[in-house]
Amino acid sequence: MKKIIAMTLITAFVFTAMAMPAYATPGTATVTASALNVRTAPSTDAPSLGLLPYGTSIEFVKRVGEWYKIDFQNQAGYIFGTYVTVNSDAQIDYAQNKREQLLEIAKTYIGTPYVYGGSTPSGFDCSGFVQYVYNKMGISLPRTSYTQAAVGTQVSYSELQPGDIVCFGYGSINHVGIYVGDGQYIHSPRSGYTVCIAPMAERINNGNFQYGRRIIN
Repeated sequence: MKKIIAMTLITAFVFTAMAMPAYATPGTATVTASALNVRTAPSTDAPSLGLLPYGTSIEFVKRVGEWYKIDFQNQAGYIFGTYVTVNSDAQIDYAQNKREQLLEIAKTYIGTPYVYGGSTPSGFDCSGFVQYVYNKMGISLPRTSYTQAAVGTQVSYSELQPGDIVCFGYGSINHVGIYVGDGQYIHSPRSGYTVCIAPMAERINNGNFQYGRRIIN
């Protein structure tokens, strides 16, 4: 029973993590519905400004959750993302933008002391730090390193991208951080230390690194 409840909670966290916040990342998309409503707000309950026919190529200003903000007849409009195909370059740029912002947030806490059970800027443990930084991006993660190591998509060391969660341990996962790039990661190490950027080489060489988890795609 406990196992079922734990898996349900992890699934809920994964679903929440998939919700994307708004960032200014312009791009292009093509309408795939026979006719797509342009709304006054990012909600299906909002009034319609008009329709876009199938195959229309449009430029969007930014993504807002599952919606895209566009300029429609000289006013702001919103279209539902399920009914458009986004240019692949725009998708890559969008994810890259989010990763960069995640790392910018993480680096502002360099020097914050390690506190066992800590999950605020007054003090973090390893998973509290990861959870707090992702939460600042509007992405909810579970609280412990063990459960964080089960969300998102598993990736190997060679596949790591900045912003991925890196998971460590012998057997079960007992430590996590956020990959920065160039073989480095940012983490809250242990008692007596502070949030810092460190090389991963030693943890890889001694077999402590297990895998990464990709939350931002």
